[in-house]
Amino acid sequence: MGAPLTRAVLCLAVLSSGCASSGVIRGTLSTGAPTDSAIPSQEPSADRASVRGSVLDAVVYVEEVHPRGESRLPARYTSSRLELKGQTLRPRILVVLPGTSVEFPNHDSLFHNIFSVSPAKSFDLGRYGRGESKRVTFDKPGLVNVYCKLHPNMAAYILVVPNRAFARPDSSGRFVLPPLPKGQYVVNVWHPDFPAIRREVTVTGDKKQELVMTLGS
Repeated sequence: MGAPLTRAVLCLAVLSSGCASSGVIRGTLSTGAPTDSAIPSQEPSADRASVRGSVLDAVVYVEEVHPRGESRLPARYTSSRLELKGQTLRPRILVVLPGTSVEFPNHDSLFHNIFSVSPAKSFDLGRYGRGESKRVTFDKPGLVNVYCKLHPNMAAYILVVPNRAFARPDSSGRFVLPPLPKGQYVVNVWHPDFPAIRREVTVTGDKKQELVMTLGS
């Protein structure tokens, strides 16, 4: 989060009304060659996206929503488990809201020691074995890089988004954010293998906002 927009290309086209519901921001995300600017020192494990640089690993979210507007957003279910299985952390990308308690169950026959030194949340769960599970509550927005002290190849990302206005793209890169009240918003695109994108978008009651974005170009 907050990485400079040095290698991202963003085109914003405002299309006519009647194409979509008012207040909806949607778009298409594609990726170029991945960089090393956003990846941690240890190689992340793969699950949802088995290939580094996959569009499936992106998260699109709105930086700030007025409390009155957020109260109108639909409830969002997000997984609150980061599993230790096959000497990997699954999923590679976990998106949660502030206040979420994330469970770290160990399914391996080996001991693991999960930890993070990220400013958004620093923790150390200590050594624990198969069948055991520990929890961490993530209280504030930010990116948390998660590792295992005993197995350097194990790594994952927990992105704590500030509100419920977020989306994950599908395999074709298409995404749709929840309907938002009229106003000015900042849309962020985060991806573990590319610099972040941050763009101001105006939501009006009679026009559709269509974002076409390329990461790493």
